[in-house]
Amino acid sequence: MEENLISIQVIPPQVTRETLALKDEDYLGALFYPYLVFHLEAKLKRLLGSSKIVDDILAVDLSRGVAARADSIPETEQWDVSSQALVPRSITDAEAYRVAKKRFLQYIMRKHLILLAPDYDTVTEVFAHKVFWLGSKQGSGKYLIDSLSGKHEELG
Repeated sequence: MEENLISIQVIPPQVTRETLALKDEDYLGALFYPYLVFHLEAKLKRLLGSSKIVDDILAVDLSRGVAARADSIPETEQWDVSSQALVPRSITDAEAYRVAKKRFLQYIMRKHLILLAPDYDTVTEVFAHKVFWLGSKQGSGKYLIDSLSGKHEELG
């Protein structure tokens, strides 16, 4: 059976298969989760005085449709991977933008008193995949390992 390889942009792993010291029999492969990362700016209009510009970086998991604040826009590198290792996306880019804006507005409302809806601008947008290593241990089942944080999550 011929493997179908495709080129994708990947956030370089901080935790590699080598640093995990997974034995060949414990290594089951990798999964690639799609993310759309936005650097957004909002212009907060004030009734008195000048407007204020605030910004934040939000990463939207395109498979689950949830957004989280991020530390920075990720660097990416190109990898050739099996198309079967890609986690399918469930939302469009437009839906991801709406999710990111909603999460950004929640953050703004916790930090600033606003009376008028802000104007948004996208500074940067990056589409990339995050790597999750798939492993197994005898007696404890399968688990996913986040390649950026190293956190393990058991699979049911």
